[in-house]
Amino acid sequence: MFETIVRYKSNNERSIFDDHYELWDSALVSAHLLANSKKRVPRLLADLIEERSLSYYIDPILAEFRQGKSFRYENGNVRQWHRDYASELGEPFEGLLDDPGTVNARFLETDIIEQIAQAAIEFQETIVYRRLDEHLGKYETLDVSREEAKPDAVIPWAHKLEKEQDYDAFRTILSASKAQATRPLRPVVYTSTSKIGHGENRTELIDLLSNEDIGECFLLFEDLDKHETNESEYKHIIDFVYDLDAAGIDPYFYYGDFFANLLHDFGLKGTAYGTIHGEQYRESVEPRSSSGMSSRYYLDKTKDFLQIPAVVDIMSRADEPVCDCEFCSRHFDDWLDLSELEEADEDETALQTIVMKHRVWQRWEHARLVEEEDVEDVVADLDSDFKDIVTEYRSSQQVASRKEFQYMQRWRNAVEKRSELLEN
Repeated sequence: MFETIVRYKSNNERSIFDDHYELWDSALVSAHLLANSKKRVPRLLADLIEERSLSYYIDPILAEFRQGKSFRYENGNVRQWHRDYASELGEPFEGLLDDPGTVNARFLETDIIEQIAQAAIEFQETIVYRRLDEHLGKYETLDVSREEAKPDAVIPWAHKLEKEQDYDAFRTILSASKAQATRPLRPVVYTSTSKIGHGENRTELIDLLSNEDIGECFLLFEDLDKHETNESEYKHIIDFVYDLDAAGIDPYFYYGDFFANLLHDFGLKGTAYGTIHGEQYRESVEPRSSSGMSSRYYLDKTKDFLQIPAVVDIMSRADEPVCDCEFCSRHFDDWLDLSELEEADEDETALQTIVMKHRVWQRWEHARLVEEEDVEDVVADLDSDFKDIVTEYRSSQQVASRKEFQYMQRWRNAVEKRSELLEN
């Protein structure tokens, strides 16, 4: 099985989790969304457990508070959803947001790290049942027990591993989280592609997890970007995934594009992704824009998100058919229909919903693809897709200047050059 884990970060994404649960395996719910929801999101998660036999996890989002202002309004005040979450965690975390204003484990005393780490675990294990119990109607009964309402696994504070002090802090986080948790830990190894380029660093990270008896983990490479990551870096990621699997640790991507699926045969057990973008994580140091959701379209031929004018231009000139998923085929007969819907201002929400559902369907299909076919066949199909539209892609005036199309070849080369691992 290759687990498809869909991020749930906004109320705008609700329809995916209400109606299309057959297209994903697990939900990864942002802690600030749950902290702000009194009943609706907890009730949804309870329904998933009771009626759908699906699992969920809670993203503790503590890495967002490490530096910068992404969790603040432009006037400096902490955003309401983040403030609600900070209130749930209590002191010392809440006070640190006021002075010094960020929460970076590298600069905290051991006992402070332990308190925050354990509060984050307690929140994950109790919030759903507590919310349901607090807002139970007069004639309602809870059909889910306190234990059943817990996530399948809990995610410790994801601390970025850069310097030696960070490793010490992460060990403290893991130890404190393990002492608090009643569910299995699935910690986030938050590092960089350059860090794992050295075999000794990969070994150190694996030993760190093994010493805490960790059986599964998420991998977060902040600098992983299909338009910037080179072939050598992709090969190092393959090596790391393979080594983790060989050490008995199940790895998952915390953020992943199609490349994550190519690692199924090397030992990757699944990947998390967002309904709109969410293929990569970049630490933001500026207040977030409130401009709303973007309606970029996930183009399967390129395994990337493109602005709709670029999609229409490339695919029309290449004479490629419209996506045959149930969501696209229901609304578009040709690519110009997609363009017309984008231009209809009153249908902005409708377009966002369509492209979001299309995205989830595509990722589900990708997971089934790598489960059913060998990776050599999958990369051969990638090469075919590349050749089908590379001319139209490179000649399109609608494609953003930073976007180049060589990443699919880098994926293919990296996988082929590491194929000897699969022969051992």
